[in-house]
Amino acid sequence: LRSHAPSNIKFTGVMPKAENLYAGFDCYVSTSIREGLGSALLDAVIRGIPTVALDAGGTHDIYPESDVSLVNQDNKMQMFKQIKTVIADQASAKRHAETIGNIAQKKFSIAQLTESHIAVYRSIINKGKGQC
Repeated sequence: LRSHAPSNIKFTGVMPKAENLYAGFDCYVSTSIREGLGSALLDAVIRGIPTVALDAGGTHDIYPESDVSLVNQDNKMQMFKQIKTVIADQASAKRHAETIGNIAQKKFSIAQLTESHIAVYRSIINKGKGQC
């Protein structure tokens, strides 16, 4: 991606405490192809920051199906096109980000995640009852 990037895109690499910098971002971009979920990406999404992410690892779990913020990892030019769209229309990007953020806040809330884990344990317990 770096070799195709416009000069105004900065590749920072790992940034400890990146959440302290989010207020200054026009767009949070996740180019990771190996993260299980992408907690930094999730932090940005939940804060309503416009995001663009490669559809890799578990990043697709953050976004509703077919969301424009999620880009096929084999399509570098689509990544830059989506970043350009976000920067060109910040008001629309911010509204979209807030919508996605609200969905993610509910989906990844402590209550929801706790219930999901309990459901997994219940299903394991129920499957094992007849096999002892």
